Amino acid sequence: LYVVVKDAAGNVSTAVKIAVAAYVSPDTTAPVVTFNDTTRTEINTLTLHDALPNSGKYYTAVVEKDAAAPTIDTTGAGTDCTTEEVTASVALTAGDKDVYVVVKDAAGNVSTAVKIAVAAFEGP
Repeated sequence: LYVVVKDAAGNVSTAVKIAVAAYVSPDTTAPVVTFNDTTRTEINTLTLHDALPNSGKYYTAVVEKDAAAPTIDTTGAGTDCTTEEVTASVALTAGDKDVYVVVKDAAGNVSTAVKIAVAAFEGP
């Protein structure tokens, strides 16, 4: 893009080139979260197998089994996620729980919450 200025007397400035980048539409696609398997390895530890997208941060919320789905706050730091197995240390207590997980990508898109029914921990 070139810009010139013409004054009231008819004088015209030298053309100035202004570089304009091509429009790139913003990323509005939310990440997709799926779980192949989960393992409760201790009372307070849940392992997510082959579960999360390869970038972004994951956030969790825990409720009692069959309680209403919570609102998950994604304004905090979150935890880095990869497509590999992720061991999520979530605030699990004794008994059956429902764990909800969302992923927020670098563009700020948040996945739909996925519910994971977690049975009570039974030690070895």
